[in-house]
Amino acid sequence: GAEAHHVTIEKMLKEYAYFAPESGETFAFIGCPTLNTRALLPLGLELNGRYQTVAGAVILPQDYMNPYEDATGRLNKTANTISIHWYSKSALPKSAIIRSRITRVFHRLFGVNCFDFLRR
Repeated sequence: GAEAHHVTIEKMLKEYAYFAPESGETFAFIGCPTLNTRALLPLGLELNGRYQTVAGAVILPQDYMNPYEDATGRLNKTANTISIHWYSKSALPKSAIIRSRITRVFHRLFGVNCFDFLRR
């Protein structure tokens, strides 16, 4: 929830507006967390995973709203948890969903960054 016209919401909406396709255009898939982080960093967001206030908006740690680690399939629910994002990946193609399911085993065994060497 948010207060109407709050500066943090206005900044986030500007990030989303940049990616609104014109007739027939398509854009690369960029997740909400990336866009929201990009909008909040100039307002003072610290990338420390802690409870903080940014321009009057409360930013909650991961365990409050997102305790599910999609890469490994592990749920790290705490007493703070009030919501869980289960990652249905409905915006992604079937191939990406299948790849995610296959790599989950490796991420669970070897860590979420186990394929970083392939990205280099």
